[in-house]
Amino acid sequence: NFVVSQAEAEVRVAQAEFDKQSEITKLLLEGIQTAHNNQLKCIRDFVEAQLSFYAQAHQSLADLQRDLSGTLTFRGTSVTTTVVDVKENGEKKKSHTGIYAALSDGGTKQARVIMDYDAVLRDELSVRLNEVIIVYRLPGMDEDFVMAERAGVRGRIPIEYIEIV
Repeated sequence: NFVVSQAEAEVRVAQAEFDKQSEITKLLLEGIQTAHNNQLKCIRDFVEAQLSFYAQAHQSLADLQRDLSGTLTFRGTSVTTTVVDVKENGEKKKSHTGIYAALSDGGTKQARVIMDYDAVLRDELSVRLNEVIIVYRLPGMDEDFVMAERAGVRGRIPIEYIEIV
């Protein structure tokens, strides 16, 4: 009887120790979960901030590219500016030879606008993303531009804003 009582007491002590360790483990896991959730929130906030920053930077560079494309006059000398597209890894993007070849026959082609473009000069046409327009080249035209027509309105746009469909 004494042995059974002693064994029951040891089981109660072991159960109490197990319950104590179980509660400590639960509290630690809750702390880890809270820290994990806080880290996820911080990562989400960081990603949103980065997306916003890069979207603003992209828009600023697109605006600058639009402002720089075309012909500028400096002290009475006509200067043609060329904007170089660069991939994320620093290599030059492939040239627009496919577009040049498609338009070399003097005919017209349909093109889809791949980025909004606001006309800078009077002879340019403002276009919006995903618009489908008619494009063609004129003899002697700046190679960075094509003539575009939409709903009877004509103007030139930079070639990097379109893709032939």
